[in-house]
Amino acid sequence: MAQDIRAPRRRKADLLGEIPDGQLICRAMHRHDFPSDRLDPRMRKLPKGMTAQLTREGVFQITDTCQRCGKIRAFTMQPGALFDTGTVYSYAGQTAPGFDDWVTVPWDDASDLGITSRDYRGEQFRRSAEMVIRDARPAKSTS
Repeated sequence: MAQDIRAPRRRKADLLGEIPDGQLICRAMHRHDFPSDRLDPRMRKLPKGMTAQLTREGVFQITDTCQRCGKIRAFTMQPGALFDTGTVYSYAGQTAPGFDDWVTVPWDDASDLGITSRDYRGEQFRRSAEMVIRDARPAKSTS
């Protein structure tokens, strides 16, 4: 009889438990917290985590860092079209310094285990509940 030599599949809880908190929140919310998404014309300077570099006349390379997980996003701003609907974003394979390395969930694991955004949200709530229980103070007596 042939022996099964495939690596054993990880459990859903084990896989979710390996994801750093900031990345978990971004996955649960289906969005990152990029500073360029919150630009306001009244700001006096670029927000923390966003840089702009002039590459040639009127063309800027914008780099954005998610404030929760450190994911890096870049795009090119053409003259007069900062947020053109056709803007193409590229994402670096690494995170910014000071953040945990990006954890990639293998597609076959996510698919086989049925991991959904609801599972990411559930793990986020589980971790938050642990914090609340740990940090809760006893109620004051009203007698």
